[in-house]
Amino acid sequence: MKHGKELNINKQEKINMGQTMEQLREEMEQCRKCDLWQSRNHLIFGEGNHHAPIFIIGEAPVRDEDRVGRPFIGRSITPRRC
Repeated sequence: MKHGKELNINKQEKINMGQTMEQLREEMEQCRKCDLWQSRNHLIFGEGNHHAPIFIIGEAPVRDEDRVGRPFIGRSITPRRC
């Protein structure tokens, strides 16, 4: 990773993803590396099962998401073509 801490894990180690995700959320909540934090109402981090086989990562929060504080609501759920 360019910024932040690397997560060094060997094959024998078991990760507590819930704890790791909460640590990442806390780090992002405090981040002031750019000016984006000044215009947000909420940190839109995500929600759901931290042990899911896939994660869906959005590009950037839209107005409805920032207003409510939840990901993938309002216009953001419009299907996109790849």
